[in-house]
Amino acid sequence: MSIEMTATVALLLGLGGGILVARALFRESKRATIRVFQQGGRWASETTPQEARLKRLMFMRWDVQENTVLPDGAHIELRFDRERSPFTEQRPRDDKAPGKRLIGALVPTGVENASYKYDVWLVDGAEETRLEDPVIVIEGKRG
Repeated sequence: MSIEMTATVALLLGLGGGILVARALFRESKRATIRVFQQGGRWASETTPQEARLKRLMFMRWDVQENTVLPDGAHIELRFDRERSPFTEQRPRDDKAPGKRLIGALVPTGVENASYKYDVWLVDGAEETRLEDPVIVIEGKRG
């Protein structure tokens, strides 16, 4: 077998293994829904479930549903108490894709078991509106 053929086979096996690992990580992900709406001229949201239980190396996914269409350029952002985030990002935010807004975050291995309170914010340029405060609970390693 030539070096080129060996390298190609090794590359394909590596890609296949990477895909299997990614599928395993995302299969055990948790999902929550953040429903955003205007109520009496004020913005509000409702996250379901209010408390999510995760383990290290689990992926969390929030689907942002716009019951009232957000202003152009606005996005939803999660902010953790004193910037103490259980995720790789300090302030995960949605991707602003029209029609399908999604926030995703991965729990790294070094996170402590604890409850992490966070706030859901609507950020529209310089104007920021705090909407609600759900909880993430980290409880051990993924097994």
